[in-house]
Amino acid sequence: MNSLYNRTPLPSEPSQKAIEAHRRDPELDPTIDPVSATRKCFDCLNRIPLGTRLCDSCKVKHNEWNKGRYQKLKNEGMCTTCAANKPAPGLAKCQACLLRCQASWAEAKRQHGVLCSTCKMQLADDDTGVCQTCKDYEKVQIMNKKEEKAKKTSDP
Repeated sequence: MNSLYNRTPLPSEPSQKAIEAHRRDPELDPTIDPVSATRKCFDCLNRIPLGTRLCDSCKVKHNEWNKGRYQKLKNEGMCTTCAANKPAPGLAKCQACLLRCQASWAEAKRQHGVLCSTCKMQLADDDTGVCQTCKDYEKVQIMNKKEEKAKKTSDP
């Protein structure tokens, strides 16, 4: 019987040894089992390193296909993301996809935690990069300066 059929199947989750082997080059280190340090490409089923989705030749084919699809949708005047709706003039995405993209960007920003540029302690609220506490503090400082100026001009 062929030894190919007697081999045990690979586990669905990579082992700690396979993760360490991925960090090193399996071709240079003879102690690493190349089968446990690799996985199959989604398209052509060639063996590729852990952490990659496609082999190099499939990546090229996939990128060319996506470029053609994007250009075709853009020429037809359709949304390049959902391919169902018409985008606003001058844009490549429809309003729903733009909102979805903005929401996912805001969620990622919230998860990664962009810190306030002033105090470096709290998460920034919006695109200014300043937290609400620092904004309030700035407003109070401006109001105090205005009051002092008003007192100086009113007192002889």
